[in-house]
Amino acid sequence: VNFTDPDNGWIVGGEPSVVLSTQDGGNNWIEHAIVDTSLDLNSIHFANQNSGWIVGKSGTILHTTDAGVSWNAQVSGTSRTLKDVYFIDSQTGWIVGGSGEILHTTDGGTIWTAQFPQTNSTLKSVFFTNENNGWAVGTEGTIIYTTDGGQNWETEDSGTAVDLKGVFFADADNGWIVGELGLIL
Repeated sequence: VNFTDPDNGWIVGGEPSVVLSTQDGGNNWIEHAIVDTSLDLNSIHFANQNSGWIVGKSGTILHTTDAGVSWNAQVSGTSRTLKDVYFIDSQTGWIVGGSGEILHTTDGGTIWTAQFPQTNSTLKSVFFTNENNGWAVGTEGTIIYTTDGGQNWETEDSGTAVDLKGVFFADADNGWIVGELGLIL
């Protein structure tokens, strides 16, 4: 789920692929067609009303510049399952996925570059507060963070072996992580 404001939001889901949007805060949902409905879609993020990305199974990256009217494939360079996508603006974003996969772009996804976090855990969620500071979480309590845009990733001790599913920061100092078994950090 991703909302760009209280009224405009998006949802994606698995096999068969579903892409839905709302313009009235979720009271009504519109289904959007994508080329391959067999894709297992995991996450969607819009940098603004028009520019958004979807990620999924087998390195799938789809991009729209027309508010979801059309979706075009981008080359990820991986066949791993991609779990989450986050953009800080229409050009700069990160994707995380299986076996510690992290991809980064500074040109809206024309070119995705691998980053190397020194983990083999499946990363399930990523969030950046600005172009330098970001966090990713994943299986077996994995928390990693960067202060240089992902050139280097450090491990943070989560104190748990529970799979972590989501990370969100309200500002540079205040964030939350959620995981299995009702875990909230």
